[in-house]
Amino acid sequence: MLKLLLLVLALVLSLLPVKLAAMIVGAKRTGLAWCFLATVVAGVLHTVGLSFPGPGYLFSVLLAGVGYSAILKTSYAGGLVITVLQFLIVFGMIVAFGAVFGVMNILPALGPVVV
Repeated sequence: MLKLLLLVLALVLSLLPVKLAAMIVGAKRTGLAWCFLATVVAGVLHTVGLSFPGPGYLFSVLLAGVGYSAILKTSYAGGLVITVLQFLIVFGMIVAFGAVFGVMNILPALGPVVV
């Protein structure tokens, strides 16, 4: 039962940034089921983009924007904004988690998080 609860919590915490970003850009589909589908499609496209040599990360962001815009019924620019906002919201959640639970080196690539 605890594993199921943790799975649901992880799913909701991963979908809320997409839902919030979709509402900010005015997407036509903002339900959790649509956000889940968009996250799966954008994740697959993101993985495809990372397979390109050289600027693979740039391609992955551009392709993730296509996934979000197609599923959530918004413009391509809106899909790119959803991609960036989702990243920033998740980044903020990670930093907040580290601050609340006293994890000082949750993001070692950026140095210690000062509380």
